[in-house]
Amino acid sequence: NYPIGLVGAYWGGTTIEAWSPPEAIQSCPVVHHAHSTCCPHESEVLWNAQLSSLRAMTFTGALWYQGESNGDHPMEYSCQIQALVREWRAQFNRESMGQTPKDFPFGYVQLGGVTDVSFVGGYGPIRWSQTANHGYSPNP
Repeated sequence: NYPIGLVGAYWGGTTIEAWSPPEAIQSCPVVHHAHSTCCPHESEVLWNAQLSSLRAMTFTGALWYQGESNGDHPMEYSCQIQALVREWRAQFNRESMGQTPKDFPFGYVQLGGVTDVSFVGGYGPIRWSQTANHGYSPNP
């Protein structure tokens, strides 16, 4: 019987690097993306603008829907998503003084298909990367 709330932090068309804290960025190979004018792509920009100030709140889970903008780099994305999850868990746990579980669930919304059903694109490898190469979300 606990009240819950949903915190929306989203911006379509962004890369994982924009949502990553600096520690996650530093632990993986650098990827250079072709930048568009639609959305921020700079490393850490959305982490700083939308997430870092929420770390003291108590979180019981996260739901991630991102990956299309990293579709051309699935191997690097595997490192990046694991580093992001590791750092989010550590930082939200630390800054909430242990109120956020250090292993809170991290779920994924499956990336949608494309209009040309014969085109698989980079989404299959990105989906696999999101599961840390397990085929399912590796939550403790």
